[in-house]
Amino acid sequence: MAAAKAWPSPAQSVVRAMAALSSWLHQGERNMKARDTTASAVDVSRAAASHIELVWEPTCPHVEAARDVLRAALAAVGLPATWTEWRIGGGDLPEHARGFGSPTILINGVDVIGQTASESDACCRVYPGPKGLAGVPDVEVVVSGLRAAALKPR
Repeated sequence: MAAAKAWPSPAQSVVRAMAALSSWLHQGERNMKARDTTASAVDVSRAAASHIELVWEPTCPHVEAARDVLRAALAAVGLPATWTEWRIGGGDLPEHARGFGSPTILINGVDVIGQTASESDACCRVYPGPKGLAGVPDVEVVVSGLRAAALKPR
């Protein structure tokens, strides 16, 4: 008489399923890290071709901090600290830069956090950050915007 096949207990089945799931997740994580590494190797020539703008209002207390964020983000992707500045209320403020609060960082005419312009640009603005709301975007947010702009087909 053949021995009866021993079926795993429910606990053993759960442990095996969890091990398989863990292995699958770690494989995906390794693949994501490989993609992230590739994406972070910004094509500097394409990123350099991005048009970076700072829109600000003279009484805004966060303008200098926004400039510091831009300097740090550009340095992080290996670019010189150069951008165009537009003063809210100035006669030369282009149409695409109108309707944003101060300070606003635009990359190729798009707000760094994807906010759209409003009917009024006479306001302060806040950015979501790791510690709550802040007067400027996090450096990594701007770095991500620069990398995304560099990877977009033209």
